[in-house]
Amino acid sequence: METMEAMETIIMSEINGKVGGSDELSAFRNNVINLLLKRKWTQKQLARRAGISQMKVSRFLHGRTAPTLADAIRVSRAFRVSLSGLVKGTLPQEK
Repeated sequence: METMEAMETIIMSEINGKVGGSDELSAFRNNVINLLLKRKWTQKQLARRAGISQMKVSRFLHGRTAPTLADAIRVSRAFRVSLSGLVKGTLPQEK
């Protein structure tokens, strides 16, 4: 079983490797955007449900910053999806 520190390193490398200045959306951003659209949530609603600022949500959705591990966990909990699915792009299809 991996330690929490090792898991944090793996998750952050996944997020940081995908969030950047490229024209393509990362799996994390893409999944968050898709979930926002499917659930008809605004960035403000996500921020409130996740307990983070709307500015943070906006910044990582636009690729300006990578979310912290704590913020990524909060977002996954707000959506009630796994963090690994959100980061790796392996979320189950919603109805």
